[in-house]
Amino acid sequence: MLIGQSPFRGDDEDELFESIRTDTPRYPSWITKESKDLMEKLFVRDPGQRLGVVGNIRTHPFFKSINWPTLERREMDPPFKPKVKSNNDCSNFDREFLSEKPRLSHSDKHFIDSMDPKAFAGFSFINPKMEQILENRK
Repeated sequence: MLIGQSPFRGDDEDELFESIRTDTPRYPSWITKESKDLMEKLFVRDPGQRLGVVGNIRTHPFFKSINWPTLERREMDPPFKPKVKSNNDCSNFDREFLSEKPRLSHSDKHFIDSMDPKAFAGFSFINPKMEQILENRK
């Protein structure tokens, strides 16, 4: 999102994933050195060595203009506010996506049952009607 395109190359999902796994990301020449440094530190392949695990992401020079306490209190104006005419205004979305037919994804109950519930510790919402909703769609 920072550069408007992926720094990895691939004509399909498999090629893209292989590029992410093995290639050196390509950055446009026009990005700032702080932007490039941030992305390089976020793209470190070893998760234990990425920015955020090693070092506080908030102290990175890319974020030097952010007043974190003000942001956390939601007192900061966003740098961009899209103009919308109503709650249902979709004019800011690409027509390609608006023309796609909506599809509901479904989950495999056995897969969900096999997951470790501790992985979701701290999540506070479980829709009590989800099973009923899924059953009604079958």
